[in-house]
Amino acid sequence: GIALSPAYATGHQWYSYNLQAANRWDDALREMETAHRLDPLSHVITLSLALAYDGADRFGDATPLYAQGLAQQPEAWYAWTGLIGHELALGHITEAAAAMRRAVGWRLTADSATAARLERGLLDPATREATVDELARTKRGSVIALAFARWLRGDEATIAMLGKMLVEDRGPTGTLILYTFLGPRLRANPKVQALAPLLGAPSVARSPVAK
Repeated sequence: GIALSPAYATGHQWYSYNLQAANRWDDALREMETAHRLDPLSHVITLSLALAYDGADRFGDATPLYAQGLAQQPEAWYAWTGLIGHELALGHITEAAAAMRRAVGWRLTADSATAARLERGLLDPATREATVDELARTKRGSVIALAFARWLRGDEATIAMLGKMLVEDRGPTGTLILYTFLGPRLRANPKVQALAPLLGAPSVARSPVAK
């Protein structure tokens, strides 16, 4: 399809998703960057590039894209979940909690009271662990919980949480977003590779070779 229409941004966008699922991250980033160059006004492509950069642990490159994409479409719930993980990666717990509150109404939390309670729970070290566990029990919140586990609990806790989510089918629609949030080092972990079939992804060792 791209050969037939190389200027078709959406073709490059969806090819990038495919490449991410196949652990071909250099190729995936190149395709999403091409899509963004061809259609910089698409909020979906802009935010997808931000998520892809985060998936490669290129957080500095992702920061301006979240601002741009959410300015274009503030109701993009997946972007809010991505931004929360992004802020955690940068050590910005206050900003991550504020982003979660702002996501209320966009299929992340049920109501403003719940959002406010979760924000307070995340900001208070005494209640943070219980709040993360509460988020982990929901489909939308599972991505946020995994991000908190990665940045606050360490590798083994993160892998354990991922496995529990997958076995109990608590991942969000499209479990590959969980895979993306792990980053390159954890994706290469043998324990994560063992979970790859449940994620709909190949293991790193069996990734297709770029041609």
